[in-house]
Amino acid sequence: MGLTQLAWLKQTLQEAQTKGTKWKFISLSSPIDQIGPLGGAFTVDQPATECNVNHICNSSGNTNYGPVNSDGGKSWIGGYRAERNALLKFIADNSITNVVFLATDDHQNRVNEVTYSPTGDTENQASYIKVPYTISIVAGPLGATGPDLFLNHDFNSIKTIADSFFVAQAATGLEPFGLQGYPGLSHVTRENDPNASDAPSTVDFYSPDTFNYNTFHVSEDGETLTVRSIGISANAQNTAIEYDQLNNPAREILSFKLKAFGTEADKE
Repeated sequence: MGLTQLAWLKQTLQEAQTKGTKWKFISLSSPIDQIGPLGGAFTVDQPATECNVNHICNSSGNTNYGPVNSDGGKSWIGGYRAERNALLKFIADNSITNVVFLATDDHQNRVNEVTYSPTGDTENQASYIKVPYTISIVAGPLGATGPDLFLNHDFNSIKTIADSFFVAQAATGLEPFGLQGYPGLSHVTRENDPNASDAPSTVDFYSPDTFNYNTFHVSEDGETLTVRSIGISANAQNTAIEYDQLNNPAREILSFKLKAFGTEADKE
């Protein structure tokens, strides 16, 4: 951002917090969350071919799919690590709450919490902790390379790679995808997951196989943020398939609600 824009953003966030503005939305050109280890990327297991009791097998259909390198130029953690940490540390140090970072350009629709190094030791993953009451939402593309390499849209394949992300991220000390345990989280829904509301997991905040966009609705009293991801199943590269509202309609992929920290209920 540079010194001038960074100073403006810090001032704006501080003023919003002081004035009692419940939700602060920051739109970025590239993701500020972290999806892989510092200095590289991990290997995410592709969904294995699954066979039922009748030996009918289901291939994952996504052997060429792989996540964008976390430490690449498309992410703040890779391209702008020091500035990223300075911004997140400012948010944490000044108790600025209910911050939502919005980005795209990574071709994986995902929601997760954001971590930073309070000591400034940004090359040491063990020093990273969560920024309180701050999340990142990355929308998938409306149509570009990425999800179109994940062509099997059955829920088991999607859950397999989501679970693999969780295992790989946890093993390297990263905050896994999702808002499990996040304060004020409720009304979680995920297409084809009946357990999303009672036991939300990584797959309920992740969609690698859709062209999509996200909507945000703040209640009139400012207390509740509702997030919805609307999308269609992605198709193969360069197929130029027109939108088919009968066979591939736009539908809600996932959704959830967050209650703003600092509400009357919190004070009680």
